[in-house]
Amino acid sequence: QAPLRFERRFAEPVAHERAVAAAFAELLTEGARLLEERGLGGRRFRLTLDRSDGAKRRLAIETSAPTRDAALVLRLFDERIASLADPLDPGFGYDRLLLHIPLAEPIVAIQPALDGAEKADGRLAELIDRLSTRLGAGSIRRLMPQDSHIPEQAQLALPAIQCPAPMRWPTPRAGEPPLRPLFLF
Repeated sequence: QAPLRFERRFAEPVAHERAVAAAFAELLTEGARLLEERGLGGRRFRLTLDRSDGAKRRLAIETSAPTRDAALVLRLFDERIASLADPLDPGFGYDRLLLHIPLAEPIVAIQPALDGAEKADGRLAELIDRLSTRLGAGSIRRLMPQDSHIPEQAQLALPAIQCPAPMRWPTPRAGEPPLRPLFLF
């Protein structure tokens, strides 16, 4: 899978925040259209802002699940910009915007259940994305099962943004005792 690149050049440097935001939204929409054609969703997005004086500003976000929702990615970039120690300074204006999607994965169709469980999973993924973008990728952890005979090592705490889709914890068949003791002394 080759990384995707989308570029917008300006004839004159653009310093107005709304014009830059509109151009970036167009790039995201263009990217979402191409991802949809290929049946993919982006996991990593990188925005490069080239100023007219030669300075470059790079912003990157990751998502916990593949997405092609331009509005969601735009909200995550807004969170990322809001968390910067020094705000984006356009100087004399930006000459070019470059959107790079280095990691894209297939999106599988999901049959919605009658109880709305998929909708709840989507909200959890959005929350993980927002918190990881705001607080840092290593700040939010997810417990993943690990095959070990030592109960204390039966799970790993991994960064939630980099974990695969949540796996279901193994449940014993009806009438069988649990796989692990309920209490440890």
